Amino acid sequence: EYYERVRQALEIMDEAVRVIQDRRETVEGRVRISAVSFFGKHLVLPLLRRFREQHAGVQIEIAFDDRERSPLAAGFDLAIDRTPAHEQSVSSRRLCSLTLAVVASPAYLRKHGTPKYPQDLPQHDGILVVLADGVVDKWRFASVRRERGSATAGKVIDVQPRPALTIIEQHDAVLNAALQGHGVACLSVDSAAPYLRDGQLRLLLPGWRVEAATRSQPVLYLHYVQRRYEPR
Repeated sequence: EYYERVRQALEIMDEAVRVIQDRRETVEGRVRISAVSFFGKHLVLPLLRRFREQHAGVQIEIAFDDRERSPLAAGFDLAIDRTPAHEQSVSSRRLCSLTLAVVASPAYLRKHGTPKYPQDLPQHDGILVVLADGVVDKWRFASVRRERGSATAGKVIDVQPRPALTIIEQHDAVLNAALQGHGVACLSVDSAAPYLRDGQLRLLLPGWRVEAATRSQPVLYLHYVQRRYEPR
């Protein structure tokens, strides 16, 4: 799954080249990119050095932004965000669906214990995020256990930890707060994966699939202004 995300990030950089080529014959000039924080910082940003070695005449301007808005209207050439574009002059390409996971730092778990079931979460400090519409989602858990006779098989539960810390429109800050031990957080697997691998975060409730209770499963889109041709 990680390599699929890298492939998608490379496609974005190819699109950046096409943006410039549409303006002039040589690959020179500035490209402005807006990206949701975790995807931009962890997947796009690491590719920029190699990209600039191949295209020395290109200047990249990149903004990391988790707000729900229209980055292309703000003058960006490319945008990676969670909402499809509705402007007629903008094309959107679906990049991927995001798988969610509930995590906490080892320090938090040593002090407060490890939740074994979703029903334990209201007794834990939560790191929650509020988006532009002001809604704080509950987390929906569906049991992935298939064994006959399992007490949790097929169960779906909507639950939320205590709102110990609520962060407005900054998913990257939720990750940082989890690393600092503020509580339990619901993050995309992509953003949490490096910290799960090195032990800075622990995966919780592995027998349950988690998603937002009041929203559809999060999706990332690549937006770009329509040009004379569509990307291959």
